[in-house]
Amino acid sequence: MASWTGAILARELKKVNASTRLIQITEQTGRTEEVARYEIDFSNTFASVSGVVTGSWQQTELGRMGVKVLSTTGNREISREECDEDGSFTCDVFVPGQVKIGTVFDYYATQWIGGDSYETAQVFDIQPGDRITDISVVESGIAVQLEMPGDLIGVRPVFKIGDENDLEVWINPTGNNPYYFFNFRPERYFVYVEGYCDNQIWAPQWFGDAEDFESAEPIDLVAGELREISINLVEGGRIEGEIRDSDGRVPSGARYKVYDLEGDPLCNYWKHWMGDRMLFSGLPDGTYLVAARDLGNEPWYYPGTIEFSEATQIVIGNHQTVAGLVWTLPVAAKEGSP
Repeated sequence: MASWTGAILARELKKVNASTRLIQITEQTGRTEEVARYEIDFSNTFASVSGVVTGSWQQTELGRMGVKVLSTTGNREISREECDEDGSFTCDVFVPGQVKIGTVFDYYATQWIGGDSYETAQVFDIQPGDRITDISVVESGIAVQLEMPGDLIGVRPVFKIGDENDLEVWINPTGNNPYYFFNFRPERYFVYVEGYCDNQIWAPQWFGDAEDFESAEPIDLVAGELREISINLVEGGRIEGEIRDSDGRVPSGARYKVYDLEGDPLCNYWKHWMGDRMLFSGLPDGTYLVAARDLGNEPWYYPGTIEFSEATQIVIGNHQTVAGLVWTLPVAAKEGSP
């Protein structure tokens, strides 16, 4: 009885141009093999989006702008490409349908084509063979130099940048003092540097030596510019202390949190320090309440109460230090700990 075994293998050898590929076809029959090569034009099987993105990013060597294409079905990213040095780009799109297009730098702060948000961005209906070639964006950037007390060893600055309606948090900006932010529209922005939550010793501050938004100095960006600004940070207030259990010892694993008079925490997470001593630094002037907890316990407030309304208010003025706070973990709470 005769038998036949064989296979046909296809492999892309190289990209000839934007739409043509050199393909090698290998046909194997028994012990024989035949090889043929073809240039195949795929231009009618996919769409493409091309254009140019220029601006502030080209004034540094910190990276390149990119362009991404998202399908409106499930908000899925279906294509992303980095711009060339001159800002030109081409994104091949193999998924037909409605899409939205945005520019990005290092995965932060997308600038959407035809709108100021994803929701308001222009919708493009792309079908195989379509060529969108007229995307043109001129972005702007901000370089922030921080002048501060102390250094940045082990401490990261956290920025908020935006207009009066929306501030976007930037945790990992590009660069290392100065810090760079790209991909902005030529509009008005405000810059805020956070304090205290991540062990910063400086008080939070707005650009323009302002402690509140109303006094902040706006930045009116021009298309394509890289605006350089400097923020002079000052050392903030400090609250130092510790809790003790009923035996007078500092409980291991104690966590602390600072609240304002409205009951809102300055940071959303409980903080812990080596040696179990409390130290909140970089506090702006104001009135605060301090709470502590040990393992799974409910928080209790200085000087030793579980009632928020009975807690002692701690006033920070002129960025002063309030030290020596000591209070005892209630016995009932300690007995209930896991």
